[in-house]
Amino acid sequence: MDVVLPKNSLTMTEAELVAWHVSEGEHVEIGTRLFTMETAKAQVDIEASAAGVVCRILRREGEVVLAGDVVAELAVDEPATTGWEDSSPVAQRKVASGAASLARELGIDLEVVRGTGTGGRVLEEDVIHAAGTVAEGALTDASPPQPTSKPADPTGEAGVLRTEPVTMSKARRSGLRLTESVGTVPVFHLAGRLDFAPVWDAMVADGASVTDVLVQGCARALRRVPIANACIQNGEVWRYLDIRVAVLTRSGDALVPLVFADPDRRALHTLHHVRRELMGHLGVTPLPVDATRSPTFVISNIGRTGVTWFSTVLFPGTALTLALGGLRSDRTADAVLTCDHRILDGVDAAEFLESVAAEIADVRPGSEVA
Repeated sequence: MDVVLPKNSLTMTEAELVAWHVSEGEHVEIGTRLFTMETAKAQVDIEASAAGVVCRILRREGEVVLAGDVVAELAVDEPATTGWEDSSPVAQRKVASGAASLARELGIDLEVVRGTGTGGRVLEEDVIHAAGTVAEGALTDASPPQPTSKPADPTGEAGVLRTEPVTMSKARRSGLRLTESVGTVPVFHLAGRLDFAPVWDAMVADGASVTDVLVQGCARALRRVPIANACIQNGEVWRYLDIRVAVLTRSGDALVPLVFADPDRRALHTLHHVRRELMGHLGVTPLPVDATRSPTFVISNIGRTGVTWFSTVLFPGTALTLALGGLRSDRTADAVLTCDHRILDGVDAAEFLESVAAEIADVRPGSEVA
């Protein structure tokens, strides 16, 4: 069985293999930590999806590996015999029946789908995520534009401006590719003001922050306006069945999207605790896999009172992103949506922003939602 470097997000094309946690000849169980990889977003631990013996390690620590490339070989343990044997890949991989049917409809090879269920079981949402990755992969594979002229003469002779190359970190290069990938998407912007005053006392009493309230409010608004929780696949609009809200968070010279699944189903104080815990991982330890999955909606909260208005680029695989300016003394802030015009029109975007404002005012401390 080949162990490959997984593509953990729509924008990921490569990652550095930071460390191996197993050796050749070692026996591993399902869930054993195999290696750590570092993408432009974060460090992620990759676990074994099957039990067996590590036969060969093909890529060394410190190497930059393309997503999907084989990094090791695993001799999978033989299953106990039961008198009959189903040798189909679906049977061996523990695939939910609904996921198998959906994969056939979408033309997705189950061998490349990463299962997130118990014991690596492939669920329907895993197939949907894989379909989005395949459809959006072409965006990130585009080569950067080639220069049409030579760099400026560094000597400064004849009045020519002097230049020197800037060493870009992996995170900065990823940001450049992100900007290039969305350059051909038709976008429009829509702005409005959000009022946090009605929920302020409850927010403070729960030990939460404006960002936590905004994450919950946006998740609720995505349920009210489902076309805002969508993407483009194969030239058609597809609506996500899950809600994953990401908050762009500064880590060194990078903006890392911390992803929260169904944050509107969590108590406000729980969401705040989880978010602070994830922030503590940044630059120190690898983030949990769930926090690095592809988001369906992205928030950028600049958190500076001197900046009242700004916009962001559209994050690949989403219908719109929200940028929140600095908080004013009256506890209001300007929000700017960057919208994919292929999915939304101005009426849809306005309805979503109005829903965000209404849901924010209605956020209250409470228990978890099942």
